[in-house]
Amino acid sequence: MKRFLAIVPLLLTAVSIFAVTASFSFYQESLSQAFADMSTQFNIPIVVDQSMSGQVSLNLSDVTFDEAMNLLCKKAGLFYFEKNGVYFVGSSTSSLSMKIYGYASHTIALKYLKPKDAVSILSAYSSYITYADGEPFLFFAGPENVYKRALAILRSVDKKPATLYVVYNLYEVSEDVYQNGGENNGILSELEKNANSFSSVGFDAFFRNTNRFSFVGSGFAKVGVGKSASFSASDVGIKLNSTVISSNSSKTVLFLNVSNTNDATFKVNSTLSVPNKSVAVSMMKGMGKSFVLEVSVVKTSPNMSNFAQMWPYEKKEKDFYFKIRSSLSTPTFVSIMRYKELALSIDMSSASSSTNVFVGIGGNFVKDLYGYVLVGTSLPIQTIGSYLFKASLIQASNETGSIVSSGFLTFNAPIISLNDFKIDYVGNLEYRFNSLLLGGSLCYSFNSSSDEQSIVPYISGGIDFGSGNNVRILYSPVSGEYKGELEWKL
Repeated sequence: MKRFLAIVPLLLTAVSIFAVTASFSFYQESLSQAFADMSTQFNIPIVVDQSMSGQVSLNLSDVTFDEAMNLLCKKAGLFYFEKNGVYFVGSSTSSLSMKIYGYASHTIALKYLKPKDAVSILSAYSSYITYADGEPFLFFAGPENVYKRALAILRSVDKKPATLYVVYNLYEVSEDVYQNGGENNGILSELEKNANSFSSVGFDAFFRNTNRFSFVGSGFAKVGVGKSASFSASDVGIKLNSTVISSNSSKTVLFLNVSNTNDATFKVNSTLSVPNKSVAVSMMKGMGKSFVLEVSVVKTSPNMSNFAQMWPYEKKEKDFYFKIRSSLSTPTFVSIMRYKELALSIDMSSASSSTNVFVGIGGNFVKDLYGYVLVGTSLPIQTIGSYLFKASLIQASNETGSIVSSGFLTFNAPIISLNDFKIDYVGNLEYRFNSLLLGGSLCYSFNSSSDEQSIVPYISGGIDFGSGNNVRILYSPVSGEYKGELEWKL
């Protein structure tokens, strides 16, 4: 065990005066003497590892004891800790002897933080930490309990930087709402007080007012600190450029520049701090109309989905799905169509000279998988047994990939006798080459009333028009039958 040299007498006179601040000027002073001078000046016992050597040049003016210890130890690459009013100083190589007093050394690997930034976060423990520029490590030497606290803080912040999304939403404000803004809409009243600038407004408070506005358009871009995102609403002449200046766990600082090509006098330049759960909002004019521009900063977190649910969306295209499969040798076919939640299905068979018409509801469970529940009747209606029930599960052709799978499963039965049911299954598996489809199909049918079932294979070929829309011809070498199939969805 290494011996320690007491730099100052351990017995201090009771009448000594504690120095709150002091000044030092060290020029090529031995480290042991430098700490001795500090101990004498502040009347505080300091124990230094006797293996420590070296010199220091440092000017300290009007510093406290802690400031002097931190600066001198950092300058010399040393560590210190306090126990029972005595300060112990040593290097990382002297950790073995220091452990007698609860001193331990650790190397902490950094994942994303730079050493300088990590030390600034751990400023309360900086007297125990050193680092080398360019190396992704921190070197800690100090009490074990202090190390655990510092490590817990570091691990909570040394994470992959959050991706930021800058989002804008543009709203048109009617003249009636604008004229009565102060009375009926507090947001407009606040914005008028800060003309030609952005204001930070609570997220919930702002979106409670948007039901009085008319949505014009939106946009978003993935950015990072120091990066810019540009947007435009050309039909109303408004352009926005936003730059993320800084961002942390509680707020983001943005520089926002807005101009109107229809009005050269309109320009907005704002540097704004946007706290979490807040948005930047500005009011402007364009083509004789009033607009409200809202800018959000969204971080990749659970809040991302919360923001996304609130964003206005353009009207979606019609939710439409249509599928028809027909025998080309005889006039029989099965079709199903859905518009939004309303579903219609028509089955026609030349064998029974009847047509079954169904109506019901349908929806997609997951992408490319649709389900339908329908009731209908056999035309012409002859008996109560003509009223039918039908349930279908349809897998639409997948839009991407070289292997294309599709098909459907159908349960069909009279409403008064569900035990007399019929099950039909069709499965297609094809290879997509450019816009051509080549493969095969398997058809299975079971009729409970006659206890008959059949399995028929087909060879298929067709054309893929993209977006899951296709047409194909199928031929069975077993039965010699040809079938055609059309599938269309929006």
